[in-house]
Amino acid sequence: WLHFNLVDHRAEQWLNEQTWLPEAARETLLEDEPHVHVQVLPEGFVAVLRDLRHGSEGDEAGFGTLVVYVDERRIVSGRRLPLRSLDRLRREVGRGQDVWSSVTLFEQLVECLTDTVEALVAKLERVVEQAEDAILAGHFYDRGTELRQVRWLLSRLRREGRANRTALARL
Repeated sequence: WLHFNLVDHRAEQWLNEQTWLPEAARETLLEDEPHVHVQVLPEGFVAVLRDLRHGSEGDEAGFGTLVVYVDERRIVSGRRLPLRSLDRLRREVGRGQDVWSSVTLFEQLVECLTDTVEALVAKLERVVEQAEDAILAGHFYDRGTELRQVRWLLSRLRREGRANRTALARL
């Protein structure tokens, strides 16, 4: 598994030098603002997915783009911002979790992505429950702003999740 911070120009240089990397994968990895999609290639596939940003304090649903090329022997991934699911996968692999194949590792990445979103949804559920309890107790003040923010976050999660799901359906 090769992972790159695509802001670093050395990553761009290295990727451009790799003759084994299909041109379509290279172009997608190096694209500034790729749209969410999966492209099946003769050698494997390239996927562009949206992930929650890591360390996005105050912006729980800050999203970044993850680009992954997978063939039968390797995964090449890249991002421009720190992402939660990639960090989680890195920690799991670092703890010695078995990786049987590049496809298995990609499946683990998708599971990490799902778990990350589920954790945020659970956090938002707790916020809504607390707001409901406060409203039922007669404390109406300032809860509307909080609930509007939760609704906005859930809407954004639904939109980003739908894009990921649609792209992954190609596989």
